[in-house]
Amino acid sequence: MTATQKSGAVQALRALAIVAVIIFHLNSGLARNGFLGVDMFFVISGYLMTMILSKSGVTVSSTLTFLQRRIKRILPIYILTIASVLVAARAILVAKDLRILRSDAIWSLTLTSNMQPLFHEYDYFEELTAYKLLTHTWSLSAELQYYVFVPFVMLCMLAVGYYSRLLISLIVILASIGCQLALPPGIGFGLLPCRVWQFFFGLLVYEISQKRQSNQIHPTTLENGQEYKILMEEGSGDEEKEEEGSCERVFGKPSRDFSPFFCVATFALAIVICFYSVGNGLVDRILATFLAALVIYFSTNGATPVLDIWPIQYLGDISYILYLAHWPVIIFLKYMAFEETITLPTAILAILITVTIAVIIHHTMEQWFITGSFWYAIAWIGALLAISTIFLLLPINESDDGPEMNSMQITSNFSKNCKALQTPVAFPKLENFKVTLGGYEKYGEDSGNGSFNVVLLGNSFMRFGFPHFHKALKKRYKKLYFHAITSCMPFEQHWLTDPKQAFSKNCKDSYQLDLNLLEKAKPKIIFMSIGYVGGFITHDVTKDDIWIQRALESFEVYGKYADHIVLDTPWHKIPGRLADNIQKRITKGLPPLPKNETQFTFKDYLYEYRKAFKRVEYIRQHCPKCHFLEVQSEFCDGVHCQTMDYDCGSTFYTTDGIHMTNFAKNLLYHRLKAEIDIVYAVEEEAKKKRRR
Repeated sequence: MTATQKSGAVQALRALAIVAVIIFHLNSGLARNGFLGVDMFFVISGYLMTMILSKSGVTVSSTLTFLQRRIKRILPIYILTIASVLVAARAILVAKDLRILRSDAIWSLTLTSNMQPLFHEYDYFEELTAYKLLTHTWSLSAELQYYVFVPFVMLCMLAVGYYSRLLISLIVILASIGCQLALPPGIGFGLLPCRVWQFFFGLLVYEISQKRQSNQIHPTTLENGQEYKILMEEGSGDEEKEEEGSCERVFGKPSRDFSPFFCVATFALAIVICFYSVGNGLVDRILATFLAALVIYFSTNGATPVLDIWPIQYLGDISYILYLAHWPVIIFLKYMAFEETITLPTAILAILITVTIAVIIHHTMEQWFITGSFWYAIAWIGALLAISTIFLLLPINESDDGPEMNSMQITSNFSKNCKALQTPVAFPKLENFKVTLGGYEKYGEDSGNGSFNVVLLGNSFMRFGFPHFHKALKKRYKKLYFHAITSCMPFEQHWLTDPKQAFSKNCKDSYQLDLNLLEKAKPKIIFMSIGYVGGFITHDVTKDDIWIQRALESFEVYGKYADHIVLDTPWHKIPGRLADNIQKRITKGLPPLPKNETQFTFKDYLYEYRKAFKRVEYIRQHCPKCHFLEVQSEFCDGVHCQTMDYDCGSTFYTTDGIHMTNFAKNLLYHRLKAEIDIVYAVEEEAKKKRRR
C-alpha cells in the first residue's frame, strides 16, 4: 500500500474542504455551507496532530522538532501570501482600502486575525461582501495557535488512561461548544476556545480507532519522529518514503469489513452538507465535524479506492496553497472589475490563476521548505517579514481618496461652490475627549457663551456628523456634552427590543451613560443624529409596539430635562458595492455610472422605511417636545433620489453605503442650521414670555 493509498480518505477530505470553500467564496448560492470546509480541516488537523505526538511522545526534544516542522512548512508560504498581497495592493487599491489592509495585515502577521473581533466590529460573513484581502487568515491563525499548545494537551492526555482521555475530550468539546453559544457570533466565530472542540473531535477519532485496532492486533510502534500529513503539511521527502506500508506496520492487513464502503458513504454525506443546509449554523457545523470524523475513522481500516484517484489526491496535496491564494485572487479580480457579484468569466479566471499559483508553488517553494533545513525556512521568513514591514510602513497617498475619501471634482459648476462643498469640517477640539470601543464610541465636552446646556447624542451618524452640529450651534450654549456610540439609537433601548444583537450590551451601558449625562447637564435642548437600525425599521408595527413604547419611555425621561428634542428622519442606505463602485470611479478618474444605475425613487425610499415612518409619526404625535429634521428630500427631486452629484463629481455616500460623505453633510448643513436656528428662536421667544 502506498502513502497515497494510506492517506486517501484524509486527502479526499482536504480536496472536498478546499473545493467547498472556493465555491462558497465564488458564489455562496452554489455551496450554501461551503465554509464548513474549514471545519473539516480542523478535524483532520486534530486527528493527525494527535497521531504525530502520540507516536513520538512529548519530550522537550520531540516538541521542538514538532514545532520546527510546523514552522518551516507553514509560515514561509503564509507570510509570502501576505507580502504578495501588500505589494500588489499598492498598485491596485485606493487609500481607504490600503488603510484597512494595513490593519488586517498586522493582525495576520501576528497570527491573531481570529481575535480581531474582540477589538473591532467584525463579522466573517459580512466581511465576505467587502474588499478584505486577508479575511481568510482567521482559520490559519486559529490552527497555528492550536499547534502551539497541542503538545501540552498531549502531555496531559498521555499521562492518563484511555477512558480518562475520552472523558476529558468530551468535557472540552462541550465546554467549547458552550463558548460558541455564549459569545456573539461575530466574536465567537473564529476564537480558538470556540473552535477547539473540532480539533478534539479529531483527537477522539484517533483514540477510538487506536483502541479498536489494539483489540484486533498487537500494533508495532513506529519510529520516533515519524511525520504524517496534516492540514497544511505533507511531511519531508524522506518521511514520504517512510510512509509506504506504514498502515500495514501499524494496523496489519486491513480486515475484510465494510469500513471502506462506510467511509465513501460518509464522504458522500459530507459533500451534501457542504452544499445544502439542514439546520442552523451550529447544527450544520456539528454535522460537518461529525461526518469528517467518521470518514477518518472508517478510513483507518484500509484503502478507499473510490477516494484514492489521482485528481482528488492531488487537490489534497495543493489544498493549503489553494486556500491561501484563492481569496486574494478573487478579491483583486472583483476589485479591478468593479463587480458587486462575481461573474462567470471572472470566476473562471480566478480559478485558473489560483490553480496555476498553487501548482507552481507546490512543485517549487513548498518542496524547498519540505526538504530544506529549519534555518533555511527562518531566513525566508525573515526576508518576507522585512518586505511586509516595508510595505506596511510606506506612506499612503491620502490624495487618492480626496478630502476624507469623499470626492474629487470632475467638472465645474457655476451654480455651486464645489470646492467648498468638498471641504470637510474639521472635528473640533473638546474637553475631556474620550474614544473607546476601538473608536466606535466618542465622548467630549465644550464650553460656549450661551446661557443653557445642550446635549448631542446618537450612533455613528452623530459620531461622524458632530462637527457640523458643532459648527451650526456657534457656541450658543453654556456647556455642550457629546456622546455617540455606533449601532445604538439612544432612545430605542436595544437590549430590550433587539436583545440578540451583538451590540445590545454596549447599548445598555451607553443608555445608562446618557441618563447620567442628562442628570449632570440638565440640558435645555437635546440633539440626536441617528442611522435607523434593527427592528425599528424591519418589524411590523403592532398595537402594543415595543419599539414605540421604549422610544416614548425614553423621550419622557429626556423631556424631564429638555424643552426641545431634535432628531433626524431615516436616511436611505444603498448597497455597499454600489457606493464603493461610485467612489472608486471618482478616485480613479473613470466616467461615472449612468444616473439610472445609481439613483433610486423617492417612492422606493418611503416604502423601504414605511415601518420606521409609522413609528416616527406616532412618536411625533405623542412627544410634543420632539422636532424631526427631514434629511432625504435634500437629495431628491420628488421622483428620484441621487447618490452622487454629477456636477461636482462627488458622492453622497461613504463606501459602506450607509453614512453621508462630508459633501452630503455640507449640502445638508443649511437645513441643519435652519432647524437649529428655529429651535433657538422658539426658546428665545419662550424666554421673553417668562420675563413678562
